[in-house]
Amino acid sequence: MKKYLIFGVVLLFLNSSISVMAQSKENSHSLSSGDWLYVGGFGPGNYTRIQDALNASSDGDTVFVFSGRYFERIFINASVHLLGEDAVSTDIDGSNVVQNKGLVNILSDGVLIDGFTLEKGFTGIWIPGQENVTVSNVRIQESPNDGITVRDSSDVSIVRSLLFGHYMF
Repeated sequence: MKKYLIFGVVLLFLNSSISVMAQSKENSHSLSSGDWLYVGGFGPGNYTRIQDALNASSDGDTVFVFSGRYFERIFINASVHLLGEDAVSTDIDGSNVVQNKGLVNILSDGVLIDGFTLEKGFTGIWIPGQENVTVSNVRIQESPNDGITVRDSSDVSIVRSLLFGHYMF
């Protein structure tokens, strides 16, 4: 009985601290006007894949991604905020993904991506013809082609981000 009580208290604490981390990030990005969708957390309504949450999102929504390694290539088709819990521990890994453009493909205006490590993508981030895009607190490593490719776009901000290796913009 004592083991179950300790397990329950630990689980309760873990869920509480995860909620606090998400709320802390939520408060720092209060510009979002829509719903919040969560990836990699616990409980009902959490997605296991980033792309699934992005597909369910609409303009103005925020997709919050808990720390972890996500083996996928993503396409952002709505004006959303894509927030990783922590740039060092929230990793989008393209090592098992067939790619010809970006690991993260921003295909909508008004996108914010913040708090990720992107690795092993042909190109880390692909921004073809978009406006008002912000890439913040992103680490790109082991991308053999380009770190970030911006084509025919305007008002693109890249702040507090690191590119490891030899890259071209």
